[in-house]
Amino acid sequence: MLHLLAVAWVAMADPFESGMEVAFMREARRAPPGTRVVAIDVGANDGQWSRAWRHFAKESAARGVPFELFIIEPQPTFRASLTQLAASINATFLPVAASKQDGTAAFHIDAPGSPGASLARQHEGEMRTQTVTTIDLAAFLRRTLSSRPPTLSFVKLDVESLEYSLLAWLLVQGALCDVTHLLIEWHLNLLPLGQRLSGLGLRLGFGALLQEGCATPPRAVYHDEYVPTNFGVPVPGLQDVATEHALWARKDVPLGVRPSAPTVLRLRADDAFLQRQQATEQAEEQPQQLPMPPRGSVAAAERAPPRRRPRTPACEVARRCHGSCRYERLGCDLRFAAASYRQMRAAPRVVPRYFDNGTILNRGPEDKGRSLNVGNE
Repeated sequence: MLHLLAVAWVAMADPFESGMEVAFMREARRAPPGTRVVAIDVGANDGQWSRAWRHFAKESAARGVPFELFIIEPQPTFRASLTQLAASINATFLPVAASKQDGTAAFHIDAPGSPGASLARQHEGEMRTQTVTTIDLAAFLRRTLSSRPPTLSFVKLDVESLEYSLLAWLLVQGALCDVTHLLIEWHLNLLPLGQRLSGLGLRLGFGALLQEGCATPPRAVYHDEYVPTNFGVPVPGLQDVATEHALWARKDVPLGVRPSAPTVLRLRADDAFLQRQQATEQAEEQPQQLPMPPRGSVAAAERAPPRRRPRTPACEVARRCHGSCRYERLGCDLRFAAASYRQMRAAPRVVPRYFDNGTILNRGPEDKGRSLNVGNE
């Protein structure tokens, strides 16, 4: 019984799914006096996420710390309830759609109150269309977050596949550099066929784009990739990309190719790197022996047992990532990357086409063993 009560209490105390919001609130409580604390719900729908801030908003008010919550949702179905919610917790409700410009746009809705409503048309089936007011989200974020005093900010973005267009705009405008905590709900499977490959590319490189594009990137980024809306559906062109960037079968197999000199040099450099990496891994596996203090000393009695060397993330992108972070781990964890690379080296692929002066040409049986460097022969 006590266990059930404890579980219920935890559920009431932590209504958020990602857990990053709780860490954000903990950080806000420790923030220096005068720090602005801001949360922005982009794509609020029925306001469930915004409503979960109710207790923190009241707590902040009681402590005399201003907490600003912005609720952005254009669906008329939710206008009354969100207006009431905003009034109850002193939040700001904006009945608009986040976009790349101020104005109006067609908003696509499956049914009133649909969680899948978006400025992006997600399928060719019957959908209702309404004209809604839009705001330039980049300008709004810069206007809201770049002011002084320092701001601790949490932005949740759930725009039902519009994120691929909107995030590109926010990156180019530098609007995410003032955000300290960012939560993105991805919807790759909702993109049209021709946009999925570029959408996946944005997801794969998003952490690096923030890292390289911002003087001060967000401290934490949570990637919410719900399986039915992100996996299990083909990404046209991805198979070709995987083949083009795999190890190619050599000319001693049917339809194999003779690698160019730069390719051979790169593979040798990779081999040397993997050997160094393996040596590093073996060294880290060895217990770290501490110097032996004089016999009979207090230090000898309290000497800790041998410990393994702590492992740290290979880059800041992985450290900042929360939620679904497989891609970030692959790019930043050298052990993970090395293991993946070895698997690819062990299974070379037959290439159905080759490059000639940068042009992709169809291959036939008569091209067996032909060099990929034909433009320089």
